[in-house]
Amino acid sequence: MPEEDFWKEYHKIVQEHRERMQMGEMEQEQEKRVYPRLQVDPKSLWSESLPEAEVDNISATGVAIRANQPREIGELILVSLGNTLSVEAEVVGCRMTKPPDEYVDGEFMIQCRFLEDLKAIELVVKSIRKN
Repeated sequence: MPEEDFWKEYHKIVQEHRERMQMGEMEQEQEKRVYPRLQVDPKSLWSESLPEAEVDNISATGVAIRANQPREIGELILVSLGNTLSVEAEVVGCRMTKPPDEYVDGEFMIQCRFLEDLKAIELVVKSIRKN
């Protein structure tokens, strides 16, 4: 698919997202972002460096991942959709959301910034449209 088509589809996805928000299905706070956070199937994307992790949300510029291990700011990870598409992302934030105890690992929210715009848009579109 040409780059132009991915951008058109991305804009359709954002429009659908905004319409759902206007109908009250989602929190209004997200709408303030230039590139809104979009929900995807938590298991649709994965990373070899974060084997026990789930995607919390994705945008055109980055991804938030819940994991049982922290990552350092500046660390590079590869976010993949199956075996067909991978995008490199840089960790820009990591915070503990649940502390570990004697029975379970802790939980961390890892925020990453995509390093390649076109591949990022392709990843967003394909993970939401599942194609």
